[in-house]
Amino acid sequence: MHRVVAAGACALVLAAGVGIVGSIAMKPAPEQSDAPLVSPDNPNGNFFALAAYAAENPEAEPGKTVEVSLGRFSPGSSMGQINLFTGEEYADGRQVYAFIFDVTCTGENIQSITYEISGNDAYFESYDEEEFLRAHGVYGDDDPAIENGYTINDESTFTVDYESQDLRENLISCHLLVPFTMRAETQTLMEQLLRSEGDEYLASMNVAFAAEAADASQALSQSQLKLTATFADGSTQSKSYVVAPVDGFEETYRAYLDTEDAYYREHGTTEGFEEPKLYTITEVVEG
Repeated sequence: MHRVVAAGACALVLAAGVGIVGSIAMKPAPEQSDAPLVSPDNPNGNFFALAAYAAENPEAEPGKTVEVSLGRFSPGSSMGQINLFTGEEYADGRQVYAFIFDVTCTGENIQSITYEISGNDAYFESYDEEEFLRAHGVYGDDDPAIENGYTINDESTFTVDYESQDLRENLISCHLLVPFTMRAETQTLMEQLLRSEGDEYLASMNVAFAAEAADASQALSQSQLKLTATFADGSTQSKSYVVAPVDGFEETYRAYLDTEDAYYREHGTTEGFEEPKLYTITEVVEG
C-alpha cells in the first residue's frame, strides 16, 4: 500500500521521533567482515545470504544462530496503535514498533533481491529521505514538495536491484514494523514517563524504552524474514531467517542506554562507543 503524507500532518511525528530513534537510525552500518564467504557447491557459482548473517557465519553453516550488533539490527520506537494497512486501531489493542535493520545481501551473480516478512502481521515501511526532507521545507519554503507531500510504502514484500540494495546509501529509509502487545508493567512505565518532565523524565526514559523494546522484540521473534535472490541466469534461490532478542535483552539494552548517555556526557560524542549484540539471527533450514 502507498500513502501520500502531507508534511504538516507528520510534523509532530518528526519532532517526537528524531529524539527517540535518530541516534540509532543515523548510525552507519558496520564495515563488512573481511572473512571469506564460503559458497556451497553450485555449478553456476550462484550464491547469496543476508550480509549481517554471513558476516557472523563465514563458513556458511546451515541453520546456525549468530548474534548481530546494533549497527545490523536495532530497536527503534513505538509508532502508535494504528494499523497502517487499514488506517484503524488494532482491535486487540496492539501497538506498532519500528525496527531498524541492515537489509543488504552478499553473494555471487545476484541480479535482484525480494524481501518478504510473514507472521504476526509484520510489514515493511519505506520512503525516500530526499522527498521527506523536501516535504518538510529543508531546502526552502517555496519547494512544491511541501504541498505535494511524500509517499510512504507499506508492504509485506518489496524487491530491489542488487546494485542498489544499500538503501542507506541510496537515501531510502526502511523499517520493519511489528505489532506487539505491551505487558502491564511496561504500560505503567510508559504512562509514568509521559507524566514526567525534566530530570524525572530523563531518569525514567531508558527503563521505559528498554521495556517497550523487549515486548516488541518478543513479537518480532514470531515473524520470519524470507529473501529470494534472482541470479543473472534467471534462476532463483530463497533463504529464511528468524530474528529474536538475546537472553536478558531488556537488562542489557537498558544498561547500554544508560552507559551510552554517560559516555556522551563525558566525550560529547558516541563515536567509538562499543555496542552490544542484542539480537540473534537464525537461518531456517527446511527438513
